[in-house]
Amino acid sequence: MTDDPREMLRAYVLGTLEAGDRARIERQLERDPDLRAALQAEERALRALDQLDDFSPPDGLAETTARGVLLARPAAAPPEVARSR
Repeated sequence: MTDDPREMLRAYVLGTLEAGDRARIERQLERDPDLRAALQAEERALRALDQLDDFSPPDGLAETTARGVLLARPAAAPPEVARSR
């Protein structure tokens, strides 16, 4: 597992930490009010995500996006074609 506190908190909230890492986070939470506040923020963010409805992109979104990207690119010279002898 990572030593990044934010990643550890996310894993803690999701219940995916191994027992040793979970115990370590819980000890840190007991003595670190900033970490507790960060944990509460992670829990709020997860609750907000859970409340979102399933999202289905509108029909044609991929095609419209690809067309927009192609139109926004500067015109490129056609690629050289290797000629066989």
